[in-house]
Amino acid sequence: MYPFPSYRRLPDCSSCSPFECPKTEAPTWCSAPLDSCGILATLGGILVALVGFHFGNVLVHKKNHDDRLKQWVPLSLFLGVAGVVLHFSGTHINQSLFSPPFLLVTTGVSGLALAFLYVILDADTTHPPWLSRYRKPCGWRIGVRPTDVLRPFVWVGMNSFFIYLLGAHGVLDKLLSYIYWGKPENNVVNVVFKAIFCHDRLPDTTPIGDLDQVRCQGGMFHGAQQRWAELLFTMLRVIFWLLVACALRMRRWYLVL
Repeated sequence: MYPFPSYRRLPDCSSCSPFECPKTEAPTWCSAPLDSCGILATLGGILVALVGFHFGNVLVHKKNHDDRLKQWVPLSLFLGVAGVVLHFSGTHINQSLFSPPFLLVTTGVSGLALAFLYVILDADTTHPPWLSRYRKPCGWRIGVRPTDVLRPFVWVGMNSFFIYLLGAHGVLDKLLSYIYWGKPENNVVNVVFKAIFCHDRLPDTTPIGDLDQVRCQGGMFHGAQQRWAELLFTMLRVIFWLLVACALRMRRWYLVL
């Protein structure tokens, strides 16, 4: 059971909705746990997996670029539009509940992203003669082709399992939390978190989330400041893992199963 469902931020449960500030007179269901992997999410996950299987099946059996794109793009557009229609019809997009509109929209967007990257990286066979062929570190060539711009993400794909394990699952964050000075609270992860998300002045509202209350003694940024801080934090993580992927590419180290 998920102990921190997103409905705790609803106006009925929170005095600072859409943020989380628990009300003393909130209904009892506001503090109830949520089974986010119930029958609705399970069936939706199975259907999404079948769509992914279809995309892979097309990649195996269709050898022409146009034939592949004709299968991927219309299906992705249909799924995305269907999800948007359901959202505005009353069945809203909800990530915590894995609602049908959420699954349809994310599947459609993922399919379009796959088609877009396929066109740029795999279907792009043009080689303008005026482009330089001078090789930079990591095997990157100087030029203005979209392939060169997206080359760092190809390096990430070469070690996708390694980066997914350490980055997406927080293994590296957990390891870095053991590096501290003075006391465990002064570890590397907390210092970076405070530098980006926290300020010294006490806020007018309660800090958001239990983890943030522990890390931010002076309170978190709110509103636009918080969104800019989250964007900065995400960009720093992306740049860090791109550099890691570049280093692994230079050493020709690949972790595969």
